[in-house]
Amino acid sequence: MWSIAALLSGLVVGAITTTYHSAWFPGGVIISILVVMALVAGLRVISPTRVLATWAAVGVVVVMTALAGFDGQGSVLIASNTAGLVFLGSITLVTLVILAWPRLAPRATRYDEVSSDSERSHSS
Repeated sequence: MWSIAALLSGLVVGAITTTYHSAWFPGGVIISILVVMALVAGLRVISPTRVLATWAAVGVVVVMTALAGFDGQGSVLIASNTAGLVFLGSITLVTLVILAWPRLAPRATRYDEVSSDSERSHSS
């Protein structure tokens, strides 16, 4: 159930960012990158596994791939210009880095709980 919701959210975010990434060239690409980053990183943080974030990233990439091609009239949404290449490269890089980032273990709240063989222990 949640995987389908993550995939649908990735499809929606991918469609919106693909459509508007080149509307305001520097700002549109930056906003698109931040939106995709927020979606994938948010799902990565709230889920104990990478499954939801992976489904959202798949949704974004599927829509980007589908909309990058020509339609019946010969127009394209992701042009082969600076905006399009930066958009494709950065979205791919951002999603890969977020998905590959390791889950960090929670830190101990007290110094004594860090390790039983700390420097403070006395040896006879």
